[in-house]
This record gives sequence, structure tokens and C-alpha cells, in this order.
Amino acid sequence: MPVRNIFHGLGSKTSNLDVDMTEPVINEASRDMQNPDNFDNMSELFAKWSLGDEAERIVAISKACTLGNAALLKELKIKDEQIAAKDKELEDKDKKAKVAADYIASLKKKLKSHTEQIAALKAKIQELLGKNAQRAEEMRENHMEAKDRIKAKRMLAE
Repeated sequence: MPVRNIFHGLGSKTSNLDVDMTEPVINEASRDMQNPDNFDNMSELFAKWSLGDEAERIVAISKACTLGNAALLKELKIKDEQIAAKDKELEDKDKKAKVAADYIASLKKKLKSHTEQIAALKAKIQELLGKNAQRAEEMRENHMEAKDRIKAKRMLAE
């Protein structure tokens, strides 16, 4: 984040606010100030920081810290929004997964019901096949009896 560059030049002498503003740090900070996302009064803060007396430097550092905190809060808010969007996306996926799980459960119930119906139909078919076999046997017996009667009548007739 660009605001962090403010503190790049701070050395071990920070406690007495003897700040080393080297040329690369100033160039980096000035490049950051050209970014429209940065705060408008950043150049004013750098001017006070580098040219002002110790009290102005303390105020400038305080304001820079405040701006840095504001930038961090802005970044944190963006991250929170991204997390909220991901949470919403996960909620939607959870809802879809629940709908899919409910659908699968209903399909399993239907499958079980159909399996039971098929088993009942197989049992009915077996019962009907048994009755048909019994009828066929009775018909064969009746046919044989009828044949025997016809033979007996022929023999009597001859």
C-alpha cells in the first residue's frame, strides 16, 4: 500500500524524530502522491515533515499515521466486503447442495418405491405363471381324458 512508503526512511533515530528523508524515499513518496487513490494533503504532510520544526514533525507523523490507518481501514473494508461476497457465494452453494441432496433423497425414495413395486410385480408374475402352469396341467389332463374317452367310444363303436 502506498502510504507505507512514508515510513520507509525512518531509521533507528525515530525516537527523537530525526528522520532521514533520502532522495529515493522522497521520490517514492512523490510517485505515490500522484496516485489519485492517495490523499490530497499528503504533499503538505511531507513538506511539514521534512521542513518543519519538531512539533510540526510530530503533527505530520501523527497525521501520516492517521492517513495510514485510514488507508488500512479502507483496505480492511474492501477485504471484509470480499469475505462477505465469498460467504454469500458459499451460502448459495450450500443452498444448491441442500437442494441437490434433497433431490437425490427423493430419487432414492422413488427408486426404493419402484424396486418394491418391481418385486411385487415379479411375485405376481410368478403367481400367475404358477396358476398358468397348473391350468396347463389341468388342460393336458382334460385333453388326455377326452382322448381316452374318444378312443373308448371308437372301440365301442367298432
